[in-house]
Amino acid sequence: MSYYDKEIDEVLNSLKTTSEGLSAEEVLKRREEYGYNEILSKKKRSLFSIFIGQFKEFLVILLVAAMVISIIL
Repeated sequence: MSYYDKEIDEVLNSLKTTSEGLSAEEVLKRREEYGYNEILSKKKRSLFSIFIGQFKEFLVILLVAAMVISIIL
């Protein structure tokens, strides 16, 4: 749903809330239904693997190749 082009009352009704927010009981109910509002990371990556991962892009490889050719010449 595109909330930015709806009236405030429509958005509040579709989210089943009020302008004052959720009650404590509603928070507990939604937390049981949907879980906590958090992002779970699948695995931690080391800084080295993140750095090496940058060289998988075509343009980066092209720039590195141009740098090597420039150094050779």
